[in-house]
Amino acid sequence: MTYASPGDLLIRSVNGSMGMIEHFGVMVAENLIYHNTRVAGEHLSDRASFAQGAPVRICRFNARARRDTLRRAHLELQRRRPYNLLVNNCEHTASRVVRGQPCSHQLRRAALIVAAIGLLAWLTSDEAD
Repeated sequence: MTYASPGDLLIRSVNGSMGMIEHFGVMVAENLIYHNTRVAGEHLSDRASFAQGAPVRICRFNARARRDTLRRAHLELQRRRPYNLLVNNCEHTASRVVRGQPCSHQLRRAALIVAAIGLLAWLTSDEAD
């Protein structure tokens, strides 16, 4: 994380997920990451606590985008919402801070996979005949 700047998006794999689930946070100061966890909700952590020993990817933004992100982060820090897998997970929080709108592509992808499995099960069941 040597090259991260305040306002950049940080992403790491969740331990035990074999790289299929990622944890998102936004660097808001030199050693402070704003992120959302089941235990603490939206909060600040240092780099080591955020990383939990895993490699961290950095999505760097230009100076204007980082300024906008930091402005939104300042507002979000005053609101600190609790964690909710469906409507306020770590990706929702980071997206709201970085882009101004909450969004979780991981959640959408998981919902599509579950729907596809359900449809496949229905289509291959004896009752579908």
